Amino acid sequence: MKKLVLIILFTAFFSSCKKYPEGAAYSLLTKKTRLANSWRVDSYFENGTDKTTDFNAIFQGYFLSTNKNGNYSLFYKLYGTLDWIESGVWKFSSDKKKVNLVATGSGNLSTWRILKLKNTELWVIDESDNLIVKEYHFIQS
Repeated sequence: MKKLVLIILFTAFFSSCKKYPEGAAYSLLTKKTRLANSWRVDSYFENGTDKTTDFNAIFQGYFLSTNKNGNYSLFYKLYGTLDWIESGVWKFSSDKKKVNLVATGSGNLSTWRILKLKNTELWVIDESDNLIVKEYHFIQS
């Protein structure tokens, strides 16, 4: 009987730790540690439709790097010809369900709602555009 009670309590505790819909129930790594990584786009969706091929053709070599100090850098080649380099700061929202990226210089703000955050996977929905639902699935680069 004691074992059953412990199993139920253990399961209830760890299932309540799940913050992101597609994320792990529990991680020993902090959210900041999991986000601080080098990322590349594995798949991209617009309004639920897989547009990965189109995305890769337009944003060639898309690479995002984030660090624990709250800085990020972004690089890609637009249509394979124009280098795009952006840097700035990132910060979790107060509930840690979103991450805000603010570009240095322009001050442009991107808000990403986190669906999955593992040390090798990051899934987000870009909430910066109200017309198109953009979902990025990043993997560790």
